Amino acid sequence: MFSKIHTNFFVEVKVNEMKDVLAKGNCFSRIFLFFLSLPLSLVISNAQTIEEDTLIFKEDFGGNVISDPSVSSTPLDGCTLTLSGKSGQAGTYSLVKTGFNHQLGTWYSELIDHTYPEDSKRGYYISADVDLDHSGLFYSSTKDIDVCGGLTCVTSLYGMSLIRKEINTDSTIYAPAILRFYITDAESPNTVITEDTIIFENLNGGVWEKREMSFPIPDGVKSIKINIDAIIYPVPGKEVEGCDFALDDIELRLIKKPTMDIGQVEPSYCKDSSLYVTSMVNSTDSYKYAWFKSTTGSSNYAEWTKYSEGQFLNIEKLKLTDSGYYRALAYKTPLPIH
Repeated sequence: MFSKIHTNFFVEVKVNEMKDVLAKGNCFSRIFLFFLSLPLSLVISNAQTIEEDTLIFKEDFGGNVISDPSVSSTPLDGCTLTLSGKSGQAGTYSLVKTGFNHQLGTWYSELIDHTYPEDSKRGYYISADVDLDHSGLFYSSTKDIDVCGGLTCVTSLYGMSLIRKEINTDSTIYAPAILRFYITDAESPNTVITEDTIIFENLNGGVWEKREMSFPIPDGVKSIKINIDAIIYPVPGKEVEGCDFALDDIELRLIKKPTMDIGQVEPSYCKDSSLYVTSMVNSTDSYKYAWFKSTTGSSNYAEWTKYSEGQFLNIEKLKLTDSGYYRALAYKTPLPIH
C-alpha cells in the first residue's frame, strides 16, 4: 500500500579527535534525535494518530432486513439513472437482492447481494443497464473528511459485468462494463484527487470482483465526492450494447500508515568507535531499506545522498568525515537517483 516510508527522525553524528576527549574529560561526539517534518503524502500529522483502519463511509444500498421487498422502490440518492424494477431496460438501474433472470436467464449472471452472500433475503445491490444515450456520471456521493491533510484513504467497491453469454454478432457488440472511478474535492469539483478506469469483463462467471485505490488527502480538503462514470464507446458501423453491471459495498477507509522504528543509540560516539543502528517497519508487508546522509539535515530530500543499502547503518570505525546526518528509508518501488 505504501511504497515509501521515511523515519520520523534523523540522527546527527559528530565525530571528534581523541585528543578532544582527553582535554574535555569526555567524548563530545553525540547522536541527537530530531523530529523532521515529512512530505504530506507520507506522514501522519502530529494532530491526529490513527491507531487502526477506520471506516469513514460504506454504501451497501440497504435492504438488510428480511422483511424489505426483494426489489426496492426507493431511488438511490446520487444515482443519475432511472430506478426500475425490471431488467433489460437501457438507461435504468434496480436495487435488488437477487439477480434478474433476464431473457430466460441466458444473458445475466445469477447472483445475490455481496454484503450477505449466504442470505438471499438480505441486502440490495445495484443492477444497472447503461447505453450510449445514458453513459457518463452514474453515481456520486459527498462525504465530509474531518481529518488532517496527508493521511491516506482507500476507497473500494465490488462489481461485475452481468452479461454471462457471448452474444456479439456481425452488427452488434456487447461491451464490457467500463467505469471511471474517481475522487474529487467536493468544494472544487474540477479538482480530481485520484482516479482509475475499471473494466469488468463479460462472462466472468458471476463472481464479485473487488477494485480499490489509495490516495493521500490534500491539505485543506474538508469533503470529497466519490464518483462513478459508466462509459460506452461507439464503434463505427456497429450497434453497441452492453455495459450491464452490478455494484455493491462502496467503502471509504482511513488507513493506518506503517511506522518505522529506529534502534537504540548511544549518547556519544568517539573517533575510531563503531556505530550500529537498526531500522524496522511495523508492517506485514515486505520492504527494502536504504540509508541517506546529509551535511545539513535539510528537509529537502534532494539534498540527501544515498549512503548504504540494507536495514542496518553499520560503520565499524568512525572517521571525522562520517560526521553528518543520517536517515532511513523503507521502500517498495525503485529508489530515485540522488
